[in-house]
Amino acid sequence: MILRPYQAEAVHNAIAAIHLSLNPVISSPTGSGKSLILAALCQALPGRLLLVSHVKELLQQNADELSSFDPSQSIGLYSAGLERWDTAHRIIIGGVQSIYRNMHALQHNGAFQYILIDEAHRCPDSGSNEDSMYRQVFTACPAAQRIGLTATPYRLDGGAIYGGKDAWFDCLAHDTNMRALTPTYLAPLRGVLTAHDVPLDGVRTRHGDFALHDLSQMACNERLIEETLDEVCFLAKKRARWLLFAVDVAHTSLITHRLQSRGIASAMVTGETPSEERAATFAAFARGDIRALCGCLVFTTGFNIKAVDCVVVLRPTQSKSLFVQMIGRGSRLSEEKHDCLLLDYGGNIERFSPMDEVWDVHRSPERTTLDAAREATNTQQPHQLTHDKHASRLDPMAEDRLTLTVPCRWVSYEVVPSRNPAHAGTHLLRVTYRLRSLVHKWVTVWVCNEYTGGARFHAAQWFARRQCSMPSTAFEALRQAKTGAYPIPQAVVLRQDGQYVRLLAEHFSLESH
Repeated sequence: MILRPYQAEAVHNAIAAIHLSLNPVISSPTGSGKSLILAALCQALPGRLLLVSHVKELLQQNADELSSFDPSQSIGLYSAGLERWDTAHRIIIGGVQSIYRNMHALQHNGAFQYILIDEAHRCPDSGSNEDSMYRQVFTACPAAQRIGLTATPYRLDGGAIYGGKDAWFDCLAHDTNMRALTPTYLAPLRGVLTAHDVPLDGVRTRHGDFALHDLSQMACNERLIEETLDEVCFLAKKRARWLLFAVDVAHTSLITHRLQSRGIASAMVTGETPSEERAATFAAFARGDIRALCGCLVFTTGFNIKAVDCVVVLRPTQSKSLFVQMIGRGSRLSEEKHDCLLLDYGGNIERFSPMDEVWDVHRSPERTTLDAAREATNTQQPHQLTHDKHASRLDPMAEDRLTLTVPCRWVSYEVVPSRNPAHAGTHLLRVTYRLRSLVHKWVTVWVCNEYTGGARFHAAQWFARRQCSMPSTAFEALRQAKTGAYPIPQAVVLRQDGQYVRLLAEHFSLESH
């Protein structure tokens, strides 16, 4: 097997970080071939290796990929779900639930020199839970270096999984941008802002995300379900395989039964579905015997049916990581599709915009009609563009979701000191977009590449959209800007939120909007 250029670069960068005694993270989108990157790393690294994941499907998938990549490797599996208990091989591929209490037995034939973690965003911070399974695995191998692979190198709150005081990983060695792989290696995700989002009035937040009990009460409203499925059936009528993400088991069951009553071949899978029944349902869906497959939190990892050409997200979430994992199920290339339709009934596209993962975004016809009626009843007050230091952030609770795409004339850059006491001594890159609009003359965003956590991650995305690596300082970013390194978007998407105007997306070519 020959690695693609970005896969080879990821392996090279990770090994370079290891030689510097660092614990690196590789970020690569769903469908980009993380299993092949893992296989190449296992071939290149000496000594005993432990490859860890949390679902048996990923364990078997990684074992198959590694065997195909290098049949000479000594590979063992340790997983209760796979009924395998190998311990003597050089490379052990293990389920974290099975290995965390058996690390002594696994290292009877030699200590592990490296631990590779698939879906590394699931590792909690080292200070968050003294008894976590990952902590017990890592502490049982004090001399082993860690390498994490994930499509989403950030946590629920948007903070990075690397570089922090309590992080298990030290650096982001490689970050493959999803837009750069589309459409050569990944299928474009065509987002649609729908007309019947799940209402969030009175929905509480629990553990950093919307409370599932509250969401279920809202989402299971029969009128909402019927209106939603009317729109889904209209928009996805030419799509062959629909993958639907519901809120919980009750919501999953309601959606599935309503689809069946409309004559659509549908099935559901939940965490309670027996393994054999789940495998048979997946196989029927892959063959095309089932058109709509509905579930809740069972397709986010280890599900790789390439022919999915419509993803329907019926669940609002405050976790960008979860949303990206859901929509990534439709990003794999297949001869049976040209792209994947993404129907978002949770307001998630707007909540997390701008998103490199979504190729383009449109409003459904019904949404367009509703927005036009909303606009017609507006007070006709002129929009005031206020200089807002948080102009690039979205307010997920904003009621006014009208968007406007306007051409961009040119962009200016300036470095200013941070006024945030928590980031004293740092600087920001202020980016001002000059627009061809009679209403909105300009809009400003702040690129915080000297910050940590979520702000730094969003800064990395800003540079990635320009096919540039992120500079270490705002002054270096300004120097690059003056050399013309950053392309000017042809158009930007704006949204009025009260007195502020937010930038939702950038379009760098006519084909992207």
